[in-house]
Amino acid sequence: MSTLRGGGGSRLVRRSASSGESFKSPRAWAFTLLGLEAYRASFPQDACAIQLQHLLAGKLSSILSAAETQDWVWFEDELAYDNARLSQALIVTGASAGAPPTPQLDCDRSAG
Repeated sequence: MSTLRGGGGSRLVRRSASSGESFKSPRAWAFTLLGLEAYRASFPQDACAIQLQHLLAGKLSSILSAAETQDWVWFEDELAYDNARLSQALIVTGASAGAPPTPQLDCDRSAG
């Protein structure tokens, strides 16, 4: 943990932002959001982490809107593994990010 507190955490988030941004799985988005929540406990002002949170939360919100019907309010048309993580990720991100998700990631990934 000392590496993260020494400034390495910020570089790690910048380097991994493009990977997290390209994930196709809603569960990968959710687990990334949960990890970012823990990271932001130590680095609450990291703009790259905040932007990635907004991007991924926006993706989750979009699939929720696309899949829900009057009789079915969920992210997909069926239940699968780790279902609770999808909603948990939106709840914790909404509570900490303090702004509606905006689907735009603008981090400097070349920071080293």
